Amino acid sequence: MSKQPIYLIDSFEVRDIQHKERIDVYLHRHFPETTRTSFQKQIRNNYIRVNGKFASKSFKLKAGDRVEILSPYKSKTGWQANKQIIPDIVYEDDAVIVVNKPAGLQVHPATGNYNNTLINGLVAYLEKNDQKPILIHRLDKLTEGLMVFAKSKSIQENLSDQFKKGIAGRKYKALVWGKLGFKGTIDQSIGRDKKDGKSFRIFAKEEAGGKHAVTHFKLIEAFAFHSLVECELKTGRTHQVRVHFQSIGSPLVGDFEYGGNIILKGIRNDWYIKLMDELLKVFTGQALLADQLNFLHPISHKKMKFKLPLPTSFQSALNILEQCERLIVSSK
Repeated sequence: MSKQPIYLIDSFEVRDIQHKERIDVYLHRHFPETTRTSFQKQIRNNYIRVNGKFASKSFKLKAGDRVEILSPYKSKTGWQANKQIIPDIVYEDDAVIVVNKPAGLQVHPATGNYNNTLINGLVAYLEKNDQKPILIHRLDKLTEGLMVFAKSKSIQENLSDQFKKGIAGRKYKALVWGKLGFKGTIDQSIGRDKKDGKSFRIFAKEEAGGKHAVTHFKLIEAFAFHSLVECELKTGRTHQVRVHFQSIGSPLVGDFEYGGNIILKGIRNDWYIKLMDELLKVFTGQALLADQLNFLHPISHKKMKFKLPLPTSFQSALNILEQCERLIVSSK
């Protein structure tokens, strides 16, 4: 039997760390479309080499190390172009491209969807200039908002380091169930729920498997049974905003994964139930918008700031809640 061929997917030198860092942590930070678990599996299967030798799961990278990523699948060496997906470009230059990802569009190819993603659209858009998009961070499929992509490895390393150090950041708008205070902080560790596999949950401090997560929020507008809040994340855990607000009894409106897609609070009469049904139909998933993005331009070092207006979905939802407020007042 012939030996299965192995293909080189990527090769690069580590240049953006001052202290040693576990290889799976580093790789996930630089290739956020691939989970740490996946990289750990690749390491076990001898698909990751460092300085010409296969890495161990506990190996720690240092500046100057040469990393090679291997795969038995040649098709994984590149993303396909899809001209049917037209990116909503907010800003572009020779180093970066900032886009507004619509809710419902997956960011990058994964099992079951290899061609109908934002990345596929960006590949088609950039290939005319012989450029490729490089992912820096992610958004959930059903979350709308701003994303920045790099056009070279050096730019990716710069931006990834900015997000790691808190120089670059994002802010979110979220519509949640419940009437929250003017501002607050949710400091709860988050980890994958092994019973589900796809969802995440809060982990107690003494419980193994959780990662420290901090979300600051402030109230933008209060309604009788809902709150529009602005969120700033000090950590970037998967589903962080969604899990954190669920943990305080205020899941995001429409979030079917964390209990926000049913009527949780309010008065049980016909007109209220009708309005809440309308509210839940406004969003295809969670009412979450990554509306603000800031970073230092990797070349010019200029402060780059971007902000989205509230989209139609949020405006429609707020109109429904304002109508609800008026009916509550008139019924007293």
